[in-house]
Amino acid sequence: MKSNTVETIRLKYPKHILRPEDFLTFYEMDGFLADWTQLGFDDDDLQHVQLCVMAGPEKADLIPGTG
Repeated sequence: MKSNTVETIRLKYPKHILRPEDFLTFYEMDGFLADWTQLGFDDDDLQHVQLCVMAGPEKADLIPGTG
């Protein structure tokens, strides 16, 4: 569940490096946003997850069978 605490974060990277968002596109499957909302998450939560993926797309394990 989501807490009542709000945290603002800032992603910093050197200006000479291209922005990660210039290269990544997120595709949401049918029903994703409805499920996301039902779980109690909002757009800020989704943006946070996307920023984490952009900051280190190779850091997490790949789920078998997903690509």
